[in-house]
Amino acid sequence: MHTPLAQVLQERITGIEDALLQIEQHTDAETGLHNIQAHLLNLLELIEGKLGITAAADDLLQAARASRLVHDPIQACLLREAFHRFQKRVASARLNERGRKMGIE
Repeated sequence: MHTPLAQVLQERITGIEDALLQIEQHTDAETGLHNIQAHLLNLLELIEGKLGITAAADDLLQAARASRLVHDPIQACLLREAFHRFQKRVASARLNERGRKMGIE
């Protein structure tokens, strides 16, 4: 059974958003950061490399790292902005060969 790429993307985005909440609420910021890293790595392994997506993922990860250290409204806003940029970029993602071999379509 094949899984649509859109579904995989949505699952990863939801996972990243859940992790962002952990960081923003400082309930478990280190776990949130770890989960963001895992979701990003997993996602980037499944899609064709595009500079815009990779740059947006890097920005999101850097913002998450900075946000986990301090409870600052400005930093939280920067984190959300980075997440929204990543969401916009990943919407144009195309599946790579590895993803197709994993049964994603």
